[in-house]
Amino acid sequence: MRHLCANILDGPPAGAPFDHAVSFLCFLHIPDRRRLFSVIAASLAAGGFVYIEDFVGLRQPSAAEAAALATKVMCPYLPHRDRYAADLAEAGFEIVDSENQTALWRDFTASRLGAFRDARPAKVAMLGADLADGLEDFYAVMAGLFAAGAVGGWRVVARRPAP
Repeated sequence: MRHLCANILDGPPAGAPFDHAVSFLCFLHIPDRRRLFSVIAASLAAGGFVYIEDFVGLRQPSAAEAAALATKVMCPYLPHRDRYAADLAEAGFEIVDSENQTALWRDFTASRLGAFRDARPAKVAMLGADLADGLEDFYAVMAGLFAAGAVGGWRVVARRPAP
C-alpha cells in the first residue's frame, strides 16, 4: 500500500492510475465538484474506488449559518446528499455503499464541545486564551450547525466502473 498526498485539482497525480482515493472531511472545502470528481475519476483505474466522509446540507442554511460555513468552516458549497450523488454520477461513478452519519456526527460535535468546555482551564493553560477561544468557537459552530439540522454527515463509497 502506498499513500500519496497531492492537490487533486492540479490533475491526476504522478503515478496514476490508482486503485483507491480517500477523503475524510476534505471535499467540503472544494466547491468545484465537477472538476474535483472528474480528476478523481481520471486518477483511478477502471474498477477503482473513492471513499468519502463529508458534510452534506440538510436544508437551506440561514444567512448566519451560511456565513459561518464559509468563514469558520471554510465550506463554501454544501450540497444536499442527492446533489452530491448526482455530482459523482456525472463524473462517471456509481455509488456502491453509503451511510447517513448525521446522528453520529451530531452527537460527536456536541460531546466534543462539552468536553472542551469542561477542560477549558487546562486548554487555556496549554494553548493560550486566543487559541482556546478560537477552538471553542469552531466547536460551538459545528455543534450548532448539526444540532440545528443545517449540516449532516455522509459516508459514501463510489466505484469507477470498468469499461
